[in-house]
Order: sequence, then C-alpha cells, then structure tokens
Amino acid sequence: MIKRILQFKKLLDELETISVKKLEQPVEPVKHSPGVKFSAKSIAKANKTEHLLAEEDKNDSVDEEISEETGEKRAITYQMSKNKGLTPHRKKEQKNPRVKHRNKFRKANIRRKGMVSVIIMTVNLHFWVQFLYFACLRNF
Repeated sequence: MIKRILQFKKLLDELETISVKKLEQPVEPVKHSPGVKFSAKSIAKANKTEHLLAEEDKNDSVDEEISEETGEKRAITYQMSKNKGLTPHRKKEQKNPRVKHRNKFRKANIRRKGMVSVIIMTVNLHFWVQFLYFACLRNF
C-alpha cells in the first residue's frame, strides 16, 4: 500500500510540473479571418468571460496571501458541504416525489385509455327506481 501511495505522489508531482509548464506558455490571441463573421453577442460574451477570469485570478491570489499570512484553514463553502458534484438540472416536478408520482399515474392512465376501451353505461335513474319498486313488490 505504501508503494501505491509513493507512486501516486510521483504522478502528482509530474502532473504539477506539466501544468506549470503549460501555464507559462503564452496564449496566442484568436485572429479573425475575413471569411468568418462573429455576432456582437458572441464577442461581448468572450470579453465578459475574459474579464471574469482576470478577476478570479486576482481574488485567488489575494485569498492565498491571506491564508499564508494568518496560517488558518479556509472556511467550508456551501458547495463543499452539499458535495453534490456535477448533477444535471432537474425540473421542479421531479424534485417533489408526490407530484412526480401524480403525473406518472396521469400519464399511465392516458396510455391505458389508448389500449383499453372503457364502457360507460348511461342508465336512467328512473329505471332503477322502478326496478327496485317491483322487486320489493314481488317479495311481499
């Protein structure tokens, strides 16, 4: 088991050196060719993401400096406490089990109506009253 841990540490060190080398390489800006057209939305979105990335880098460096100076561990975040990872977005109906099963039952009924013909007997109420009346007379 100790051998595995040592192998893992060596791999981490190798990956760290590779990632540092990649970060040190300059990034070439995208050149716009005359044949390719970009919408104003896509250009604005790209500028916004570059701006946000720059701000995140500044914030990260400030956080690291603070944690190194004080020597304290950083506080746990909401995302860490929930530990959900990458979960797909779910509809509101799917989150509520009662509503989910209610809709499931409704859809099953719709499917069943396509398979089975439901016979609805429409009988006059007056007929049943007469039937019961004569049935009672026979017993006497």
